[in-house]
Parts: sequence; structure tokens; C-alpha cells
Amino acid sequence: MTSAIKYGCFYVFLGVSLLAFFLYVYPRYEYDQKASDIAIGFEQAYTGDISGLFTVTPIQNTGLKGERVVFVYDFSVVPEANLERTLKGRAGEKVIFFERPYPALKPETLASLLDRYGIVAGFLELNPVSNFMRKVLLARSKSGREGTFRVHTIKPAEVTNLRLTYEMVLRRWLRAREERSIDFFWVQPLPSSLEVSYDEYGVTLLRLFHTTGSLSPVPVSMNVFFKIMLAIGSFGLIIFYSPVIAIACAVFLSIYGIFNGFADTWLYLAGLTGTFGITGVFREMRKLEFNTSLKYIATIIFALFLGVTVNALSYSHESVTGLLQPHGVKLLTFYLPMLVFIREFISYGLQGLKSRLHWSDFVLVIGLVLAILYSLLRSGNDAFVTNFERQLRDSLEMLLGVRPRFRELIGIPALWLYFRDKHHGFGRYAFIIPVLGVIGLCSIVNAFQHVHTPITIIFLRELLGIVIGTAAGMLIGVFLPAREEGESV
Repeated sequence: MTSAIKYGCFYVFLGVSLLAFFLYVYPRYEYDQKASDIAIGFEQAYTGDISGLFTVTPIQNTGLKGERVVFVYDFSVVPEANLERTLKGRAGEKVIFFERPYPALKPETLASLLDRYGIVAGFLELNPVSNFMRKVLLARSKSGREGTFRVHTIKPAEVTNLRLTYEMVLRRWLRAREERSIDFFWVQPLPSSLEVSYDEYGVTLLRLFHTTGSLSPVPVSMNVFFKIMLAIGSFGLIIFYSPVIAIACAVFLSIYGIFNGFADTWLYLAGLTGTFGITGVFREMRKLEFNTSLKYIATIIFALFLGVTVNALSYSHESVTGLLQPHGVKLLTFYLPMLVFIREFISYGLQGLKSRLHWSDFVLVIGLVLAILYSLLRSGNDAFVTNFERQLRDSLEMLLGVRPRFRELIGIPALWLYFRDKHHGFGRYAFIIPVLGVIGLCSIVNAFQHVHTPITIIFLRELLGIVIGTAAGMLIGVFLPAREEGESV
């Protein structure tokens, strides 16, 4: 491919990404504002004022009915033989499905029953039923699917098992409101060990949130021609990286779209665009000979614009509500860092380690293996989180308001040091610095894959991570020697 065609494809994407920034970000902000109010429901044990609120009750409770009642279908309580009869008795009502589903129940069967009886389903996140209900709700009719409301709750057993304090519980509600498109809070009583009454708990939550008496999700709309334009720009960027990979992506997405539908295919295109786009631009930036600070700034800005494009490509009712989840998360997380590691290690890392092995080399290897394993656990859509990390998150949020991502707090300083040629100051382990740097760079793009997070929160978090990371990189760079003549990035 000629250089003119290659860079022409890049400029096509650049133009599309600029349009996406100006045509998508503000409408998305408006959507987030409209969807920001929370409906709150309490169980019958709550004795406070519930005017304008909802009552949450087991579906087998025959004493309640109406617009402000949300029923809970607990698979561990209701016998499977009573499934259809129970749903028929709640025709047209709001129902949250809870706990692990019946082993023999097929998603298509439950979807058919929900459509038949006009059930308005609540999608409960982070629960044993969540993955099953994703399949159920995706199998529903369009009208049934679009009526889905997203639910968050904190179970008493969860508080006990995770050893959460009252402040940590409140922080989890705040995080759910800020980071995920939640429509409904189902407030369950706290365990007695926290010594906080249900009524006191409810009053505190009602002070924290602006509530709404409506449980109607805000419609998600996206112009189809705008999406086609985004797709053209995305393929232009992948061609810029590699025409062969672009052809492979086109074939894969065509086949995948036939069998899985276009809504899910957009998410795959977004993941592939993010992965190969950031890789291609980083490769070209390394080659350019101009001011290193400008190279660093340009790379960061491009990552933000690429992230906006990825977010716009992924935007749909199914992705905002979490029925469809991001694709290519692990590919984006590891593809570029792996390539950089191989190149840097072969270029000068191997040479530095050819000398006699030191005990620190074994510590480094063990640390890298543990870091990779932890990253694998932490990446993806259902990430493992340690209790220590929960406490650290809470502390950062209380201190900064919005929690920056850990990968950027580590990676962005390393990226600054790499572009400023300061990484050689780490001696035989200098090859690790660019790897950490591109991990931070990929993390910026990955943040925008989380379509359920309001766009302003994503921007605030990324800008905070970039500013803190750059400042940390500058500070560390003061104590490191500049590269010697003849060395290059």
C-alpha cells in the first residue's frame, strides 16, 4: 500500500473522530442527564414515608398491586412448576428476577412468557441471575426489551461476606449511580452487625439521591447514517494499521453479524478499532522526529478521540443497559503491550540481561507473572475485585471526587518517561517502562468501552488520571539521567 493511501485512510478516521466528538458527546451528555434520576424501592419492613417511592415485595405476595409496586421473582423460592401461573398473575407488572435460575429453564422460554404477559422486567446487575437474564431479555420482542429497567441492590449477605462498613455501603450506592446507568435502587435492610436501622438507612439514601417517581427508561437513539460514517472511519484506521488485518476484520464481522445481530457486531467493531487504532498510531508516533513533549501530548489526545469514537460505535439501548457487553477488552488490554514488550526486550532488554543473573531478575519475573494474572482477572466484563482495592477506591473517591484508573496512574508516568527518553535510567529493566506506558495508553481507550458509564464521568476520570500521571512522570524524570547520544526511542 502506498504511503498516500495509508495516510489518507488515517485522515478519513481523523475527520470522522472529530465529527464524532462534536456530534455525539453533547447529545450523549444530554441523555445521561435525562437518565440521571433514580427510582428507589423499599421492602415492606420500611416504615418511613414512601410517597413518590416504590414498594418491593416477593412475587408470591398477593396483598399488593399497582404502579408503585415492584415484584421480586426469587428462583430459589418459587417452584419451577409455578412459573407460568405466577407470571400470568402479574401480567403487566414490574418484576425483578433474582438468584440462580432453574437449571432446565431456557432463556427463550422465559422470554416468551414475559412477552405473552407484558411483564416489565428489571435487569439486576452483579447477581447469579444476570448472565441468564441477558439472554432472556435479548430474546424478547423489541418493545419488551426496550422497557427493561436496570436494577442495583446490596444484599445483607454481601455486606457481611465482604466486611463492608456503613460508609463503604453508601459509597457503593454512589458508585452505582455515578458509573452505571441504573434506573432503580432496590434497598434491602442492612445486617444487624452494622447497627443501622432500615429507616435510618433509607433516610440517608434519600438525602444522597434525587429520586423520580417514574420507572420508564429514557429511550436510546442513534442515527444509522452516523453509525455507518463511524464504521467507515474505523475501517480506515484499521487499514492504516494493516490492510491484511482490515480484511480479516471485515470477514470476521460479516460472519459474526449474520449469526449474532448487528447490535453486538458494533461492539466487536469498536473493540477492534480501539485495539488496532491505538497500536497503529503508537507505531507511527515512535518513528516521528519532532519535539518529544508534543509527541506525548498528540498521542494522549488521539487516545481520547479514539475513545469517543469507540463509545459512539458501541452506543445502543442494549449496551447502555448492560444486556450487551463490550467485546475485545482483553485484546485491547494486551495486544499493544505484548508487541512493545517483544520489541523492547529483543532490542535492548535481552542484552541487558545477558550478564550474570541477579536475584532481582527472579523477583521481576515473579512480579510480572503476578501482574499479568491479576490483569487477566481484572479485565473483562465481570472483573474480580479484592477488598483492599475496594477500600482504596473509596479513599480515592473521597479524596478526589472521581476515582482515576489504577492502570493510568502507573502507565501514564511511564509513557511520559518513555517519550522523554528517560526510561534508560532504569538500566537493565528499562524495557519495562514502555510496556507500562502503553498499558496506560490502552487503558484510556478501554475506559470509553464502558458505555453504561456517563460520558462526563469517563472524561473526568481520564483527565484526572492523565494530569496526575503526567505530573508524576515529570517528577520521577527529574531524578533520572537523560539518554546518551546514539540512543533512540
